[in-house]
Amino acid sequence: MSVILETKKLVKTYKSDEVQVEVLKGVDLIINKGDFLSIRGSSGVGKSTLLNILGALDKADSGEVCIEGKTLNSYFNEDGLHLYRREKVGFIFQNHYLMSDFTVLENVMMPLLLNSVDRKTAKNKALEVLDNVGLKERAKHYPSQISGGESQRAAVARAIVHEPPIVLADEPTGNLDTKNSENFVDIFARLQKERDLTVLVVTHDMNLADKADKRFKLYDGLLFTV
Repeated sequence: MSVILETKKLVKTYKSDEVQVEVLKGVDLIINKGDFLSIRGSSGVGKSTLLNILGALDKADSGEVCIEGKTLNSYFNEDGLHLYRREKVGFIFQNHYLMSDFTVLENVMMPLLLNSVDRKTAKNKALEVLDNVGLKERAKHYPSQISGGESQRAAVARAIVHEPPIVLADEPTGNLDTKNSENFVDIFARLQKERDLTVLVVTHDMNLADKADKRFKLYDGLLFTV
């Protein structure tokens, strides 16, 4: 079983005036190909911080992140970070962050185009993934013309279309009502299995967390199996 991502003793402290809050106190984590992991924990414990470090949106004070055997620190120059975020990670946030001036199809094509995939191939792959999430008929619509639930499914399609080694999801159902949340969870769990996606999700949604094969709780700066 191949290791996709590994963390070793990750530490992160936030400082405000004279107050220091150590949110991560030496986090160790191994994620293998095809794993579906969930992390729960109360607000403010550092779940999003951990995800942001793994996605190179933030930097740990100490410790190491390795993805496919290469340290994340080796990407920490301007060009390297762009490459890491484009090729190694698919992001899904609580807000979908679809670009309003582009159609749903164009939004999903974007990661492929940024990775120099030709336009015809990018369009075909994007349509395939949109079909997987039940949005093929919405391909020519703009984000303002689709619902919140549909927007979040489009965000999933955008995150996985370029087949990144790992997908990082931060409270992906946080802005959805109960019905849309349940629909999202069912589709997301199905995609993970069908496409053998490697997924790490942080969530308060027990329905989503329980779909994961490996479940953790972040408490007092450390991860515990639940």
